Amino acid sequence: MIFGVVTAILIAGRIMNMEKVFNFRDLGGIPASDGRKVVCGTFYRSGFLDNATENDVKYLKSLGIKKIFDYRDVDEVDNNREIVYQRIGAKHLHYPNNIKKGMVYKLQTGGLNRALIRIKPSDVQEFYSYLPFDNVGYKSMIEALRNDDVPFLQHCTAGKDRAGVGCAILLTVLGVPYDEVVRDYMESIKIRDNIRNLIFDRIPKIFHRFLKDNYEPLFIVDKSYLDAAFNAIDEKYGNFGNYILSEYGLDEEEVKRLREKYTE
Repeated sequence: MIFGVVTAILIAGRIMNMEKVFNFRDLGGIPASDGRKVVCGTFYRSGFLDNATENDVKYLKSLGIKKIFDYRDVDEVDNNREIVYQRIGAKHLHYPNNIKKGMVYKLQTGGLNRALIRIKPSDVQEFYSYLPFDNVGYKSMIEALRNDDVPFLQHCTAGKDRAGVGCAILLTVLGVPYDEVVRDYMESIKIRDNIRNLIFDRIPKIFHRFLKDNYEPLFIVDKSYLDAAFNAIDEKYGNFGNYILSEYGLDEEEVKRLREKYTE
């Protein structure tokens, strides 16, 4: 075993705890609509990698990951930590989203006014509804899929929102039914305490209760959040097929090829 806290087997998208990398999992084994399953050892997701230990890096390197899609905003990235991607041996592709509207954006850019902002579930749903469109990171990820440039990993800070929608789009392209997409997405509820601690460690304890009361919807995943993203797709394009054709240039023939190659 490479490190002490990790389970030896990955089971159909279940979270595997590492020493300092949380919310990591292989999307392999998740069932598709036709009875096949997503191939293992090809598509991964996780939270941020900046704090990865030597053992974490050794494990990630062993997976042969070629590309890592990083969806964090600019102010979330520690430029001094770029070396972690080099140590893993993967190409780091950083794609901050271009969403500049909504309450979540105001929270990110509000400065001292952040103290006056209270985030509601509807605010997170709104943020999710913007993610699928004109998203350069997701387009690059789908291009890697089309070019068979795998294995790859998608992550953001917590690995649940921006990476969560990216993985949901990937799984749906591969023919995974929505209930299974939601099942994988909801696995991230298990790392709620990791997310809280990540934030709480950076601020005085006296503010912890305030943050929990005002920002709790940001610490969790909820089916309504993912529903908001896919409802927005249906509202704009009518169905998922039209969406991936328009946003990514994936026609039925290409989708069929990808499903045959990446499910078994």
